[in-house]
Amino acid sequence: MFQSLRQLIKQSSVYYIGMMIISLSSFISLPILTRIMSKSEYGILSLVTLTTFLVVVPAKFGLQNSAVFYFDEFKLNKRKDGIDTYYSTLFWGSLFIALSVALIFYTAGDALVKYLPNKSLVGFTGIIAALVVTEAMIIRIKNFLRIEQRSALFVFIGIIKSYGRIATGLLYFYFFSRTVQGFLIGTILTNVVLLISSPLYMEWYKEIRIASFSSKFLKECLYYGYPFIGIEAASLLIKYSDRYLIDYFLGPSEVGVYSVSGNLCMSISTGIFSSIWLALSPMYMRIYRTEGENKTAEFVSASINILLLVSIPIVFGLSVISREVILVLASKKFIDAASVIPFLICGAAIWGLIPLYATGFYIKKKVNLYNRIVFFSTCLNIALNIYMIPRWGIQGAAIATLITYIAAFILVFKVSFRYLEIKTDFIALFHYITAGVIMYIVLSEMKLDVNISNLVLKIISGALLYLTIVVSFNKRLRISIKKLFLKQSLHE
Repeated sequence: MFQSLRQLIKQSSVYYIGMMIISLSSFISLPILTRIMSKSEYGILSLVTLTTFLVVVPAKFGLQNSAVFYFDEFKLNKRKDGIDTYYSTLFWGSLFIALSVALIFYTAGDALVKYLPNKSLVGFTGIIAALVVTEAMIIRIKNFLRIEQRSALFVFIGIIKSYGRIATGLLYFYFFSRTVQGFLIGTILTNVVLLISSPLYMEWYKEIRIASFSSKFLKECLYYGYPFIGIEAASLLIKYSDRYLIDYFLGPSEVGVYSVSGNLCMSISTGIFSSIWLALSPMYMRIYRTEGENKTAEFVSASINILLLVSIPIVFGLSVISREVILVLASKKFIDAASVIPFLICGAAIWGLIPLYATGFYIKKKVNLYNRIVFFSTCLNIALNIYMIPRWGIQGAAIATLITYIAAFILVFKVSFRYLEIKTDFIALFHYITAGVIMYIVLSEMKLDVNISNLVLKIISGALLYLTIVVSFNKRLRISIKKLFLKQSLHE
């Protein structure tokens, strides 16, 4: 188990560094975009981004999950068809579906957005359609790299994409069109360049042939993947439907304020949880097939403990410095965003843990059951937001989202346990929370001027204090660290 964890840490550390660099792009773009755009424009940009995410879901049709599930069967020669069938079918199938979904959206989108109360998305359907196709195909390319565990190249493409989009978006904005549309056209150009250049550094492109396309295998992939459409769409709506409702009740300006905190918290959460999840899902499928259910449960449980160790100080830390973060990154114009950060970062951490606790659904092919839980949670979230936003504004939206995440977590935890007995180290959890509370109190007493150097000082001080407390009091953690990183212990 420790060898698997060591491999997980090695793989996820590459993803983690990459995700942190990618997340850093959000921290770089946030001060720029919030200063060159009005609150309404930033809100519209957030709504366009969200709509793109939602339309990309059916454009992918769950094939990214099918790609993970079937890869080992082809790689280990358990199928009659060769690996070229695997790559060709998924590539051409993905392109056809993405183009079809984008065309449907472009055709119907103009008619639909005109009926929205604030008409925020009028004029953006063509841009969204182009983003959908390019995003879906970049996701396909990165999906292949993740399955092959080529983490360095996966991360490299993600970094180029994130920073390239900012650079081209801003260049197009300043030199051609000082509008939200102008910024988005620039980001599309980056996606196109990445797709055109990808054959230069992707060896598996040699395996892609029209003749190797298998309609039979594509049907298998679609049958396995389609339940994930509901999960992904519902997951996005849980995270972002509040922005549509804020736009409906309060207007795009308040969407802009809320999105500053929401984007910030999700960027941090993505950097932490995605790095683990990207490395974890191919690994636990392999452990399940080769070592069985108990080893899989043990491996996932240990992985969750690592995530709790990392995420808990971020929840407490960002909550206590929320005002300073908004002032430094987004200016006084968005200061109201600070009030919702504690709710959103706590919710983001809980949501990030749910896929790990849902491992039993994936390995036992109970995706439809997981789908129903997520769908229920989505309905709950929408209902809570409809009730709370008119009464308490953006803070009501943040509280509604947190309540929804807690409810979803409880349901997943209870039901998934039937299929895979994932254990939580409650002693370690107590140590992490205690250390987080102490860190919160100490940082709240540090009265410093609000600037970037003092903000960095607070972050470093909090991290060192937290680690010192946890390592000092948690003997089991000290032993685990030795087993994971000392070769002598691994040989014993």
